[in-house]
Amino acid sequence: YYSTGNYIATSNNVEYNFTGAISAVTSDTVTKAYFTTNHTEDTHVQMNSLLTNNAVEVADLTTTGLDSIPADCSLLIIDNPQIDISTSDVTLLNTYLGSGGKLIVITGYESANLTFPNLNTVLHTMNLNITNSRISENDMSSRISATSGYMSYANVAKGTFSTSAYAK
Repeated sequence: YYSTGNYIATSNNVEYNFTGAISAVTSDTVTKAYFTTNHTEDTHVQMNSLLTNNAVEVADLTTTGLDSIPADCSLLIIDNPQIDISTSDVTLLNTYLGSGGKLIVITGYESANLTFPNLNTVLHTMNLNITNSRISENDMSSRISATSGYMSYANVAKGTFSTSAYAK
């Protein structure tokens, strides 16, 4: 790109497909990832392809009206929500995480008008916080050293976070 001004893709996904196929036929367990769909999330074509190529089954899941996350869920993904989760989702996700569930939250930084008070209630159990401009790690022992221009220090009262994420 530097010398010509053009970008030329020079890779393929053969290795991922091959490795994923080997993993699929040699494993007795099925790994399944669910993408939430009721928070105006982004499409997840690339993540879907990446997971599928690594022998992970992928499905969409609306959390509206659910009493629990499906038992076959190995990983729950919230991909760049544009609206906050509901208060019933807070209970649902906390129960899921409390029983050993795994969660990935992908957020964008470009929309300064978005706030996530309910999602932050869930993320606080992992000492994380999403603001309208950055994500911050609230456990000082888990932070990397950086200048104040790169890191955000949240003003959170002591004892408001669960230490269960570090007890595992």
